[in-house]
Amino acid sequence: MHKTCANGWCKNEFEVTEEDLAFYEKVSPEFDGEKSLFPSPTLCPPCRQQRRIAFRNDSCYYKNTCTSCKKQVISIYSPDTGLPVFCYECFWSDQWNAHEYGREFDFTKTFLEQFDALKKVTPRLTIFNTQSENSDYTVHSSRNKNCYMSSSIIDCENVFFSDFVFDCIDCIDCFSCSKMELCSSCIFSEACYNGDFLNVCFNLTDAMFCFDCKGGSKLLGCVGRRNAKTEVLNKNVSEEEFKKTRN
Repeated sequence: MHKTCANGWCKNEFEVTEEDLAFYEKVSPEFDGEKSLFPSPTLCPPCRQQRRIAFRNDSCYYKNTCTSCKKQVISIYSPDTGLPVFCYECFWSDQWNAHEYGREFDFTKTFLEQFDALKKVTPRLTIFNTQSENSDYTVHSSRNKNCYMSSSIIDCENVFFSDFVFDCIDCIDCFSCSKMELCSSCIFSEACYNGDFLNVCFNLTDAMFCFDCKGGSKLLGCVGRRNAKTEVLNKNVSEEEFKKTRN
């Protein structure tokens, strides 16, 4: 079945396969012995993915104002949303309570309608980063120093444009890494030093463009190597050739 994405700005063609329809039927609930079928999707896969992750902002930062004390703050909530945002001091203080925005349930309206209205008036923490130094533009983070434009990072120093990294130093553009130093553009890697474009690598030193390598040093364009040294494309080379190829 071929469909057109219902998003007005998208309109891309996408396919709903027989396997997809069979899955929707399988997971559709039953009420009083009668199955209520899930409808086939009206949005293309990329647009559906955007909706799934739209609730969480990890990469956009705004200058905003604390609704309580009117102090200028850096926030993950844009001022044009109209949402009340509190700075740390106000949010964790005793200056406000739930009675200020709480309300009785209205049985003449749907739950989702009332839940949406409640979310729009409930105060939110302007941004979540704690125990950090010079790391205002980070979110879901803690105990960092000199970090910028990164999310879900802990115990890092001089880390930039990275996500889900822990205990890293002097790294940029990394994802799901830990105990890395002087590394860039690495993913799913750990305990590497001076590495670039490493994917699923562990305990490497002076390596570039490697995949699934462990315990090696001076590797360039290698795959699946273990405790290897001075190799280019999985072949052993001299120190001079390695330096010439890398440079």
